[in-house]
Amino acid sequence: TLIKDGFLPYELVYGHKGFLRQCNQIAYPNQNQISIYATDMARGPDNRIWVINDRTQAPSGMGYALENRLTIAKVMPELFEGLHVKRYSSFYNHFKKMLKDSSPKRKDNPFIVVLTPGPYNETYFEHSYLASFLGYPLVQGSDMVARDGYLWLKSLKGLTQIDVVLRRVDDVFCDPLELREDSWLGVAGLMNVVRKGNVAIINPIGAGVVENPGLIPFLPSIAKVILGEDLILPQIATWWCGQKKEMDFVLENINHLIIKYITQTNEQDTFIGPKLTKSQREELKKRILKTPYMFVGQEQVNFSTTPTLVENRIEPRKSIWRAFAVSSSPSEYYVMPGGLIRVAVEKECFFVSNQSGGTSKDLWVTCKHPDIGVKLSSIAENYGTQTLITGLDSLPSQTGENLFWVGRYTARALIVARYIRTLIRKMTENNETYAHRESFNILCKGLTAITLTYPGFFTDSKTKLIYPKEEIRSVLLDGSRIGSLAQTMNMLKNLNFCVRNFWSQDTWIVFDRLIQHWESVLKESPRNPVLIITSLDELISRLVAFMWLVEDSMFEEQGLVLYFLGLRIEEVILISNKIRTCFSKKYSEELEYELMEATLRNSESLNTYRMSYRSSINIESFLDLLLMEERYPKSLANKLNKLVISASKLPRSGISRGLSSYEKLIYEARLIIQLSSAEEIASFDKNSLERNFLDNSMNKIMNLMMQCSDTIAQNYFIHVYQSANKIMEKE
Repeated sequence: TLIKDGFLPYELVYGHKGFLRQCNQIAYPNQNQISIYATDMARGPDNRIWVINDRTQAPSGMGYALENRLTIAKVMPELFEGLHVKRYSSFYNHFKKMLKDSSPKRKDNPFIVVLTPGPYNETYFEHSYLASFLGYPLVQGSDMVARDGYLWLKSLKGLTQIDVVLRRVDDVFCDPLELREDSWLGVAGLMNVVRKGNVAIINPIGAGVVENPGLIPFLPSIAKVILGEDLILPQIATWWCGQKKEMDFVLENINHLIIKYITQTNEQDTFIGPKLTKSQREELKKRILKTPYMFVGQEQVNFSTTPTLVENRIEPRKSIWRAFAVSSSPSEYYVMPGGLIRVAVEKECFFVSNQSGGTSKDLWVTCKHPDIGVKLSSIAENYGTQTLITGLDSLPSQTGENLFWVGRYTARALIVARYIRTLIRKMTENNETYAHRESFNILCKGLTAITLTYPGFFTDSKTKLIYPKEEIRSVLLDGSRIGSLAQTMNMLKNLNFCVRNFWSQDTWIVFDRLIQHWESVLKESPRNPVLIITSLDELISRLVAFMWLVEDSMFEEQGLVLYFLGLRIEEVILISNKIRTCFSKKYSEELEYELMEATLRNSESLNTYRMSYRSSINIESFLDLLLMEERYPKSLANKLNKLVISASKLPRSGISRGLSSYEKLIYEARLIIQLSSAEEIASFDKNSLERNFLDNSMNKIMNLMMQCSDTIAQNYFIHVYQSANKIMEKE
């Protein structure tokens, strides 16, 4: 209507990349088309507040503002005394109510999710923090699927219908089928679900068209036409170059203005006139003349500063603040009584943003009397929507897969680190006996076997066995080598970042220190065996602490059971591999003693063996402890028993009565141990000296566990989905 009546030039709207023709004529069920609005403001030299930017697409910062307030209140509560700072609780109550009321069918208990681009986005922490605080699942595009006109969450149980999506993904990435075809962040077919009115997107796809600095010069007249009012707050003087008079003014005064693309997305789309060289100004003028409607010129305003602690000194930094409003009724918005102050990185830095590394502060709004609003912590309680997720049924498949692999990589890192530590200690021992040398060679092959870094010590050349240090260092420190400890630790770091919202604060402190220690080891790349052993000691102790804290961070039903499954499957595979590689052949008594003692050491079981059997190490007792003894937590039998329990807790949707396919594999592996005896496993062929029973049993258990891992992935992470219509019929 504004374009038709001449209040807006069509080039300004249609030339903006936020204008999406695919969104034309879509009727959204939301009470207001823009459910969340944010604006960036700053104080100018005239002491007035100036509006700088509008944020309507997927406004960020609400989570950071929340975190700042909770952190300050916890760390320095005395600062609030007597100041009567307004609470955020009412705002977040309105926020949750807005999300609930946005449900297309006005459900009493709509299913709401937070859509994030993923852990590599610069504001992922906020997405995770906000989702955790509000009690909504944090999902990525790959966690959802559009079927039969509805949007579904791919959970461990199957498909769960989604009613409301709080999106933090930019418009064009939301649907690769209709919008940006190279996007991996959205859901193919999402636009069709939106058209059918079966899901609410907050904010609606297409809302980014309002984030256009070219609209600023036209807002005063638009406000009068639509609202019959003048703007209360001034906006920075802006000239849109799509009009000749304004373009000429910008070109003549380019040395004193700030030039922006109307589709600016980052600092590279903004040019500060006084800082441009002569050649840069001429080049910019050519760009403006070529496509004038794509540029605006703005007055350069010196924003106010805030005192900032920098390297133990108080220094001024330019700052802006972001204020937020949420739709509270068809005609009203509720404004956050506070907001997020963002501070520039450097003293003379003009840009203030997350991308440039700016820090943030809490913004207070005070009142005359104490604010008697409820505490923020109570907002996380159920507000007529789904409660905080405590069931596996609603856990997104990708999150479940990440937790599963955190378990696998944690077990792999710990077992490999202990194995390498034992190997290096043995290498430094002053012992030239045949049994010592040969046991070391066999253990070296064991390292290759459990890390799968073939050919490694299995190569035909004996050079690596004669000079083993470089191969061991490679398996330890080479991050580009698949199976190395360095590569395993890197995978563990990435996976933990993906599930960071599940861990407690203590867990993250320990894990951060674990990674810091390991990265310092990689940087120093020690060659001295004593230093390597010391570094591994520290790594192992931090890994063990992390494992214990993970168990204390969450309920099994929240996903911990998947971590346990991954952990124990990996442990069974690696224990079986160690035993098979080192003991599938009968050696001399002295050599086997060396091998058994080393294996007990790297399994942290030597003292347990001595206290339990009170005898010299022999093969039957050794195998009994590490394989058969169900009461011993480190034994294969004990871990298989725990696997049976963990597997039984997975959702059973689509599985008939009786054991599931993955449970059958675990039971079969456990049966191999239960139907065997230590004497039978230790037996060998007198001619070949091969322990065929041991070799076959351990090999079969490894294969069963790998099949089990694949089957769990197929059932819960990949899915062969049933029709969405059938699910709705059941409901």
